[in-house]
Amino acid sequence: MSFSSVRFRPLAALLAAVLFATGCRPQDEIARYTVPKPELIDPTLVKAATEEQQMLGAIVLVDKAGWFFKLTGAKQQVSALAEPFLLFVKDVTFEGSPAQPKWKVPAGWKERPGNDIRFATLSIPADGKALELTVTTLELGDVEAQRYILDNVNRWRRQLGLAELKANELASETITSKVGDYPATFVNIVGTGSGAMPSAPFAGGPFASGGAPFASAGGSNAARPAASADQPKWTKPDGWNEIPPKTFGIAAFSVGEDPKKVEITLSAAGGEWTANVNRWRGQLRLPPIGPDEIAKEAKKIDILGVQGNYVELAGATEKGQPVSLFGIAATVNGTQYFVKLSGDPELAQREKASFEAFVKSLKFE
Repeated sequence: MSFSSVRFRPLAALLAAVLFATGCRPQDEIARYTVPKPELIDPTLVKAATEEQQMLGAIVLVDKAGWFFKLTGAKQQVSALAEPFLLFVKDVTFEGSPAQPKWKVPAGWKERPGNDIRFATLSIPADGKALELTVTTLELGDVEAQRYILDNVNRWRRQLGLAELKANELASETITSKVGDYPATFVNIVGTGSGAMPSAPFAGGPFASGGAPFASAGGSNAARPAASADQPKWTKPDGWNEIPPKTFGIAAFSVGEDPKKVEITLSAAGGEWTANVNRWRGQLRLPPIGPDEIAKEAKKIDILGVQGNYVELAGATEKGQPVSLFGIAATVNGTQYFVKLSGDPELAQREKASFEAFVKSLKFE
């Protein structure tokens, strides 16, 4: 399966051309593979051509984290973007400590700020609805690199309704290269699933089985990350209204009404602390800052039996409306938990004591 068709050979040639143009050393050469079409693997996975979805993906291992670049959509649209996707990823550089990606936005593409899950989203014009190239990150944790790659490639395959790969099949279904000095794995798959993300990139912990969030206990019907034996419980402050949590959400609440409103979320996801703080800063139209500055601004708070990191931010929306954000992160038993309040500054200050009481009430039973 290639980037430009259903086989890898054109992708290998394109990668080789890109590497040659950028003067890579001999050890950066790309292996070439011929891979059977999905219908030759499992005919039940293929429906009518009009229903086929294609995914272009790259996993770049940078220090102790993986960076995920993914583009999914109708096959006839995505296949035309194979070369632009590849060239975009190959041109990414990683700077700073911890390293974060930098890129030049191609002509016609639009970059949108990240959120609690995504580092960034790039919108690409296409017939009908624009396509999205998403960028996310997650630490490797204690997982060996090849297992980390295999688990996440299989997560992508499940999203397109494809059978999972075994460890000895990974090399024939992917292409290895480098993005700058960092090892990268490229995939191109075609299937009939939605391509939606039912689970987070994972490095072990509650997402290791790849399940989707599901309804569970905890004093509410809030969605929970799958395959987690223990989920935190809490005491809900008076006046907080439960609302459906988003992807990876454990619980969500709202206070007030638009435009005077705040939302509170509890989630289990991943990512390095500095990257997450700068993602929050990006949501508030604030520039990124380094780990030393973040350490000066952050304070500690008790959460789930440990000391969590706590920042208070103030910024604005795209329309210039003032916004406050309180963000907390803590790692417990290999799982990273986030609690965030964001919205109207006046209401945020009014609910600050309740927010902190909610955080301190979180516990495992």
